[in-house]
Amino acid sequence: MKAYETTEQQPAWTIAMQHMIVQWSDDGKSARIIEMLSTSNPADRAWIGAKTADGKDRVTLTVSLPPDADKIELGGNFDDDATKIVDGKLVTASALYPGSSEYRMTYTVPAKGGSLQLPIVAPPPLAT
Repeated sequence: MKAYETTEQQPAWTIAMQHMIVQWSDDGKSARIIEMLSTSNPADRAWIGAKTADGKDRVTLTVSLPPDADKIELGGNFDDDATKIVDGKLVTASALYPGSSEYRMTYTVPAKGGSLQLPIVAPPPLAT
């Protein structure tokens, strides 16, 4: 197990990759979505996140969810105890470790008229 010193100073991290996999239900009325993100932190310390406005919590990563997302499951570097849903977004205080980190979310969305609307909003900053 690697151990890192922590820092409150936000590193110049980026989203290195984002994928979305859609698995239609047999009846076509919904789909299971698997969304994956890979972050890249060039620093040598684990960033513990920015303090929220009230100073009670920290946030390292915020990811928007589709409005009707249901049955949300987390994997990868998401820590269930440090992640919550706030105003339709996954908000996590999971530390952002040096190097690459992978985050995975799985959720179900209803299909309306046989189609899905899945807005992909990448959390900044993006690698170019």
